[in-house]
Amino acid sequence: MASKHLATLLKPFTGNTSSFVKDSKHFVHIIKNEIISDSEIMVSFDVESLFTNVPVEEVISLIKGFITDSKLPSAYLDLSEFCLKSGYFMWRGDYYSQIDGVAMGSPIAPVVANIFMEWVERELVDKMTYRPRFWLRYVDDVFAIVNRDDLAIIFQCLNSLHEKVHFTKEEEKEGGLPFLDVMVIRGSGGELHTTVYRKPTHTNRYLHASSHHHPSQISSVPRSLINRALSLCDPPYIECELRVVRQALENNGYSWRQSSRWAQTTTRRKPSCVNRSPVYLTYVKGVTDKISHYLQRRFDIVTRFRPPALVKSILRSPKDRDPLNVPGVYKIPCDCGKSYIGETRRNITTRVKEHIRSMKNVDTDGSAIAEHVLASGTTHYIRFNKASVLSREKFLVPRKIREAIEISRHPNFNRDHGWLLPTAWKPLFLSLSHTTNLEQDSISSVCLQEDESNEDDINEPS
Repeated sequence: MASKHLATLLKPFTGNTSSFVKDSKHFVHIIKNEIISDSEIMVSFDVESLFTNVPVEEVISLIKGFITDSKLPSAYLDLSEFCLKSGYFMWRGDYYSQIDGVAMGSPIAPVVANIFMEWVERELVDKMTYRPRFWLRYVDDVFAIVNRDDLAIIFQCLNSLHEKVHFTKEEEKEGGLPFLDVMVIRGSGGELHTTVYRKPTHTNRYLHASSHHHPSQISSVPRSLINRALSLCDPPYIECELRVVRQALENNGYSWRQSSRWAQTTTRRKPSCVNRSPVYLTYVKGVTDKISHYLQRRFDIVTRFRPPALVKSILRSPKDRDPLNVPGVYKIPCDCGKSYIGETRRNITTRVKEHIRSMKNVDTDGSAIAEHVLASGTTHYIRFNKASVLSREKFLVPRKIREAIEISRHPNFNRDHGWLLPTAWKPLFLSLSHTTNLEQDSISSVCLQEDESNEDDINEPS
């Protein structure tokens, strides 16, 4: 939420340069009357891994200037530093801090990238001895027109501007150059024509007309394809593009006649409604669509429909998960050699944060760890970064039993010994402590055994 709010706040400070491109339609409008000579060539430059190479300290100084000039509260600068410097990621159970760059997918990432690239253009590109005659940029993609003889020098100069900015280039081939989803074509008289561009790997697979989705989502497919063809294509290329669109739609179960009607409804004036938060419902034909009509008619509430299942909900994520985001029994060690053994029905991460908060607030009643650290005449250092999962368990009774077992097995500073277990179990605990390692679902092993998440527990004593 902080990144989203900050992105909304900083976005007005971007897009004020002559090279700024908002989208494909805006790009087509800008180059509409541009003429290219025979001695010039179209070329596109792309910054390698811009988002992960943005220099955070330099961007923060630029944001500080924006905040100072606009007389915004200085607290926004602290918020900017927090959003840009608190990034971390996990790989094979270990946490890493992201020193430079912004996290992909973060709301603030494209805004920060634009801020940095506009500074590069203003302070570096515009001061080059050899620079492109025509320069347009969409985040990290650049469309330029340069003199053929100067291309090598310009490319070398661009890659020497900043240590974090490394460009790649693509020259026009057979009079054409793709940029975004637009193919720019050199005309016989030097004029620039445009049509829709598709990558060679494009499959023309779209949402099928028979899919169980709301009619508005079904109709958006032909509407967007037809309107894109009409917006991006020059007159000589419209008919050819519409043939491609028609074939693609028919292959995906759409009627061309109905698709043409859907495309014509975009100019229809939308009825005014009260500005209220939308309702998100899973689309069920004959059920949630009727609920949507009722909410719209009676309360002016707009409904956003979601499909019943997404591919990402079926496939396992390739990203590492925080192994402490599970309920169960956990251990937090201290440098004195003892540990705290606890259990929680919530995520262990949440409980660990509460222990840290109790230490900061000197709340010995809320945490035995705080009481242990603040004991008079002693010095203790709690290794919260070494917290581990001893058992994943969501049910109360097995969790309490496992906690009592682990307390009996580890030197600890718990206030009590948990549930009172039968004395007949003690020989079993002593035997297990010498022959069996029950601490196998620690942080690393939880990552490796994530596919066994359906098990009630790991290595439960028999």
